[in-house]
Amino acid sequence: AVLAAVSYVVWWGLDKALGRALWAQVVSVGGGISAGFVAYAAVVWALGIDEARQIWNLFAGRFKRRQNT
Repeated sequence: AVLAAVSYVVWWGLDKALGRALWAQVVSVGGGISAGFVAYAAVVWALGIDEARQIWNLFAGRFKRRQNT
């Protein structure tokens, strides 16, 4: 529900601000999807779901190894 609400509000705002051109629609939809993903990730992290922490540690470990080499 949070993902859908945030995605819609961001899309709607960008759509009103940018108009209906193709590039504007790409930006509007992309912005909505991105904002929805961030909101979803924040809710999952805030709820303390173990799988979210496992995924974070997996990516963090990969980036640490790349920086050390």
